[in-house]
Amino acid sequence: MTAEVNDKLSGKRRVQHALVKAFYVASERIGKLTIYDINKARGLKYKRKIRYCSDERLYLNLCYKEDGGTEKRPVLFYIHGGGFVSGRPEFREAFVSKFAEAGYFTVNVFYGLTPKYVHPYSIENIYKALKWVQENADGYNLDLSRVFVSGESAGATLAAMAGAVSSNPDYKRLFNLDYASRDFKFKGMVLNCGVYDMEKVCASGFPHIDYFVEAYYGRSIETVDKESINFVSMSPYRFITPDFPPSFIITAENDKLTDGGNEFAERLKENGVKIDVFHGEGKTAVHAFAVAQILKISRAAVKQSIKFTDDIP
Repeated sequence: MTAEVNDKLSGKRRVQHALVKAFYVASERIGKLTIYDINKARGLKYKRKIRYCSDERLYLNLCYKEDGGTEKRPVLFYIHGGGFVSGRPEFREAFVSKFAEAGYFTVNVFYGLTPKYVHPYSIENIYKALKWVQENADGYNLDLSRVFVSGESAGATLAAMAGAVSSNPDYKRLFNLDYASRDFKFKGMVLNCGVYDMEKVCASGFPHIDYFVEAYYGRSIETVDKESINFVSMSPYRFITPDFPPSFIITAENDKLTDGGNEFAERLKENGVKIDVFHGEGKTAVHAFAVAQILKISRAAVKQSIKFTDDIP
């Protein structure tokens, strides 16, 4: 898979991709050492590096209240971001811990990074992780009728793809999804600064966006037929139906992707989908700001998103 991807990129492009990836991997690790863990909820149970399929590189982490009571628990299924080239579930624990504190059982999935896992392997791996959730629901007393999918940045893109898969049979048929989980229905979504239309986002001015798109797709975007179904299938915006799950959408004033988030919200609204939008304002309202619970605005976004998911009947 890796060799196939590299063959479709020039030597110069491969060097540029490697440098961008190195920068974002380093940024993730600095974030883990500094802001990502601040204000993480206390008194919770963590289980990490649980293998959910035969690929030993892929895993998921759990965070939940150890004493969950007798009632079945709603689930937050979280998909981390990082431009498809970086990110780890353990770097998003402050965010998911707030949901766990509110009574949710959180599943934080590592779906694999490029160039090893290009489109559509990421979304297919996510459905393997969903199969694990289904198979372990009884052991953890989970309410499979109340599973909410969330993610930030690239993770929000994959979460929105899962929402489209669950509500559009034509879209679902484009992927080789695990048979046991492919028909799974989600109760709602929490989408933090995602990319929803890959063709439009290339003109957004977001730093290094062409490299992120190329990394995810596995080839230079100049050589791609942008109407090919494999490229179009990366854009959940194009596959919205009235059955798309209710969605809480987070956007930010200082994020080049905000217009795409607003367009996605409008598309959902036009289809009669229940939505709420939290638009962060001010200097700290940057891309995917809600991940860092050190910020007052981030805590406000999470508090409002939990209220949104709690209120879905």
